[in-house]
Amino acid sequence: MKTFPYKATVILALALLAASCGSTSAGGAARTDTRVALGPYVASVSPHGFRIAWETEDPVPTRLYWGTDASTPSLVGNAEPSTRHEALVAGLEPGTTYWYRLGQNADPRGAIPVSTRPDPVRSLRVAVVSDTHSTGGVHSRIVREIVAEKPDLLLHLGDLSLRRGKKEGGDEVDFFRVEGPLLRSLLIVPVLGNHDGGGPRFIDLFVRPRGAGEEAYSLFVEGPLALVTLDTNESLGASSVQWHWLEETLRSLQRDSGILFRVVAMHWGPYSSGSGHGSNIEARYSLVPLFERYGVDVVFSGHDHVYERSTVNGIRYVVTGGGGGGGRKPHDVLGDPLTQVSASTPHHGLLTIDGRTLSFTAKEASSGRLLDSVRIEKPAP
Repeated sequence: MKTFPYKATVILALALLAASCGSTSAGGAARTDTRVALGPYVASVSPHGFRIAWETEDPVPTRLYWGTDASTPSLVGNAEPSTRHEALVAGLEPGTTYWYRLGQNADPRGAIPVSTRPDPVRSLRVAVVSDTHSTGGVHSRIVREIVAEKPDLLLHLGDLSLRRGKKEGGDEVDFFRVEGPLLRSLLIVPVLGNHDGGGPRFIDLFVRPRGAGEEAYSLFVEGPLALVTLDTNESLGASSVQWHWLEETLRSLQRDSGILFRVVAMHWGPYSSGSGHGSNIEARYSLVPLFERYGVDVVFSGHDHVYERSTVNGIRYVVTGGGGGGGRKPHDVLGDPLTQVSASTPHHGLLTIDGRTLSFTAKEASSGRLLDSVRIEKPAP
């Protein structure tokens, strides 16, 4: 399932949404006062539009003001009261910064920037983090460090912690509060972790708004990057639905000449010597042959609250679970003959694609110390 640019149909949807509001200016908006319970966050973005999602405590009409500057004079939305809101702004220019604010916030000083994708996308900066467990402290510090790096996309490898519990830390409200400086302006592509409360809520919040389907695993394509997310809470065996979907997806990507880099993201990966969980043996025996057959470049995972990189038959396997959960449950790298680089410290990563070059760096939280650096060059055709 591939994420496509918005077409003329969504431009028509914009017109219908604006008509349902009864006005296209801020002056005609009805009163919509109620507390925002979750969000706002970027649910999807393309060269020609973006979609914002949020939830309110009480049912109210959907009102989102937007514009080319912080005055946000235009309005889209829906007059039907709801607690779950999504507003699509379409028909925009590629590679352009726009501003939006919710109807509940009438102060233009609260306007939030969001940028449409260039067309075509030739370079990309993806922040990579995992196992944040919705806590403050380290998690908050890492969010500030990621904001300073100005990424285009956020990849979260699971254990966002969408439910409160002794092992989870916070819950979905805490997650959106801490991650707010990122999610209000950037699209997040998350992986379902074992502390995320199961699939339905995760799919409602993160998968369905991107149009990726009804499963917790999906394909996200951005320019030369194909990002495949897997659900390690479900079976990965060779007879499973997910395994067959993965094989067909990787096969189709191999035939796509526009895809230069194939990256797989999963919560529990096939190679790890972390003291918390270790390697996912099922994934090693059932998925690694597919990764090797279809030319996967990097496999990211979390689960163990450490940093560890291994290279097996040319594929980089990176465990990067240092997003904050280690403060509640610290893990160590026990070491393995395959281990090339490791660290038991809070951290995050940055994946950069520039032309035919992929680079990945991992940095320690707070100090900014470089933990690891990887570079992959694709030869010219």
